[in-house]
Amino acid sequence: MKKLVLLLVVAGLLAGAVWAVRNLPWWALVLLFVGLLLLGKFAIKGLLKRLILVPFKMKGAVLHNAIVQVHSVVPSQAPTKTDGDSESTEPNVPRRYFTLDVTIQPSQAPGKFTHWGPGELMLTRADFVFNPNDEESKEDDACRIEEVHYEEDGAFKADEGLKFAGPKRLKMTLAVREGVDKLKFQYYFEQFGGVQLPQTALRAAA
Repeated sequence: MKKLVLLLVVAGLLAGAVWAVRNLPWWALVLLFVGLLLLGKFAIKGLLKRLILVPFKMKGAVLHNAIVQVHSVVPSQAPTKTDGDSESTEPNVPRRYFTLDVTIQPSQAPGKFTHWGPGELMLTRADFVFNPNDEESKEDDACRIEEVHYEEDGAFKADEGLKFAGPKRLKMTLAVREGVDKLKFQYYFEQFGGVQLPQTALRAAA
């Protein structure tokens, strides 16, 4: 069926080209040619963009509708910087710091990717809608994750870029912008769960 549709499209284009050559003046043919070039350029650009996004959509699918169990959210201090840490280029934005203790449990992975990386998680405002086709909605700076630790054998270890299959308990140090009291997780194109910063914690962290 697809081959038949493709043949019909090609035949239609050829017939249109023959008609245009026979009936249109030379200047109209030039304009038509330029228009087709521009159309082809944007079509190819859009196709390449969609192809580039495909692997990221596949990677994020492992946490589609993931279950989030928040154990605690408590006020904390900014992590101590070491000599190896790069200086932040962020302007002077007031932030509160919290330690989030949470377990993330993936739903059944629908694709080829079955592992996920805690270090690739993000937290955004609860009302933030991610749209990869909109430059203004690709990022949200409501929360910056400063540190990530994962539980293994009853102890929490610093994240080193490892990936895991199944649920994992994490402790995360969050730097949250003033005025933000509710967050949600983002993993590539997937958004899920919710984290409520309690009012008592907000006052204590101020």
